[in-house]
Amino acid sequence: EESFEGTDSYMVRGFPFARYFKKEIIEGIFDFMPSDDDIIIATYPKPGTTWMQYIVLQILTRSESCPSFSDMLEKGIPFLEISGVAAVEAMSTIPRVYKHHLPYSAVKQNPKTTIIYVYRKPD
Repeated sequence: EESFEGTDSYMVRGFPFARYFKKEIIEGIFDFMPSDDDIIIATYPKPGTTWMQYIVLQILTRSESCPSFSDMLEKGIPFLEISGVAAVEAMSTIPRVYKHHLPYSAVKQNPKTTIIYVYRKPD
């Protein structure tokens, strides 16, 4: 673990993380292998992650049992860096839908997993 001088960040396996992320949760993410049916919403922070997760829920539920936007924000889709892999492993729904802001190279790859990458160029 290496700290950046003058910042509130530290390194885990060569990647910087803000101190409000627990190291043991981050370590667990690096060791986690997604299932074949998982749907991962992978984004840089703030490009429309919340909108994308709502769109995915609308598609999966065909708008029939999808929570309202405000309920979805409250209950949400697990955010790996906060909830950890335990929240994903506890999910009973298939496909499991979760999100993260990690670089592609930081997570284990399963070629059968669906990854939705959201990119926004704010210019």
